[in-house]
Amino acid sequence: KQFVTNKNIDEIIKYILKHTTSEISDVNIADQITRKNNCKTSDKISVHFEVSDILEKAKESYLIVDFENDEEKASTINHVDKKYCIDLGLYSVVNKNNLSGKLENAVFLELYLNGINAHGTIVKRKDGAEGSIDFEFAYDGRKTQIQVCYILNDDNWDREVNNLIESNESNNKLLIYYLDKSTKPSIGVKKINAKDFFTNGIMHYI
Repeated sequence: KQFVTNKNIDEIIKYILKHTTSEISDVNIADQITRKNNCKTSDKISVHFEVSDILEKAKESYLIVDFENDEEKASTINHVDKKYCIDLGLYSVVNKNNLSGKLENAVFLELYLNGINAHGTIVKRKDGAEGSIDFEFAYDGRKTQIQVCYILNDDNWDREVNNLIESNESNNKLLIYYLDKSTKPSIGVKKINAKDFFTNGIMHYI
């Protein structure tokens, strides 16, 4: 018996596109379908396998790309990761007003199309808190970390810039932005306007 209908498939693909650049779990998607369709508990495993198969076919069709948030892959059971969209035009259909997500997805594509195998990473900060960095990768013996922020200001400076400043894992720290309204210093962080980044390309900065 097939539990995931064509309508469900459309909803799954739209859900993935809508949540591109966010963490997604195939188990959580399957749970939503089972609840919505009042499936029996015994059917949940079958639904999960069908959802996993749909996500795998989406990757094989080069619709989406998996992105690991950590260099070391976690357990495959209820594994949560980000997914990025290969086609920015398709992404924009579902995310017309999500300019921040579009910029992050575009930066990922710049890395991906240049053969750079990036992953996300966590920063242990001096205040005991954990911060996240969007992209980290090594190229030609040099490690680079990148944060992407559509509009940088003093309110999000701590999350975007300070995470890079406090990271000891890289001496090439890049922050890519569309608009910079911040007044705080960015010591050791190279701020790059998105237009310059895409005009020059990632290889220019590493």
